[in-house]
Amino acid sequence: MINYHCHSTRSYCAERTMTLDLIADAVRNDSNIEATALTDHSFALYFPEDIAWSWKYMTDSSVFDEYKKFGNQRIEEYLNAVSHYPEFLSGIEIEMMHDNRFTLDPEYFSKFEVVIGSVHWLNPSSACNVIDFWKQHTLTILDKGVDILGHPFRWIMNYVEELPEKVMNEIIQAAYDTDTALELNSHYEISTDTFMLRKAAELNVKIAMSTDAHRPDELFDFTYHNLQIKHAGLSLNDLNILDLTK
Repeated sequence: MINYHCHSTRSYCAERTMTLDLIADAVRNDSNIEATALTDHSFALYFPEDIAWSWKYMTDSSVFDEYKKFGNQRIEEYLNAVSHYPEFLSGIEIEMMHDNRFTLDPEYFSKFEVVIGSVHWLNPSSACNVIDFWKQHTLTILDKGVDILGHPFRWIMNYVEELPEKVMNEIIQAAYDTDTALELNSHYEISTDTFMLRKAAELNVKIAMSTDAHRPDELFDFTYHNLQIKHAGLSLNDLNILDLTK
């Protein structure tokens, strides 16, 4: 198994125990884990903590331009640190700003083995329809060449009680069309995961098995994944499990 989503101390939201040494030791000591992608938040690498959590750069990308040199230096340091661990795939989790640019200098996009595009923060106040607003944002992320769509329906499920199947089908079909993996993420339980798995199996969309670990006990706990696959009436063999090591 490959865990495609893991945060270290370089992410502001991770526990301070999540050092690279601790994660690498955990990989070596778990015979079921082939590798782990270190996918720290780009916003934690590009911005000081107070700027990162303000999310101002999402609606004013000049903030990103202001910190780009600072962030690029930290990206270089991050890539160098990760390269010393054969247990890791080099990865990063990025957002897309209002002008459709990612929170990552394009120069570094191809230097990562795993790029996760995720929605963590949007400003829907100016949108007439929050679902349409989120959907267009997500479809644009899918069209821009990320490897994995992180926790695909998490953000929107904070705003609606139920997401229409038609909308979910559009996202899953777009993942198929762009050859992007959909993430089965256990950091939060999302009611849409069962539907996502069934439709992904039907269309042969890739599924990335991810714990989105922020603390040691989350690193390789795939209990949620196994339960969701079972609830969907599927087995691992029914799914096109992403393997970027081939």
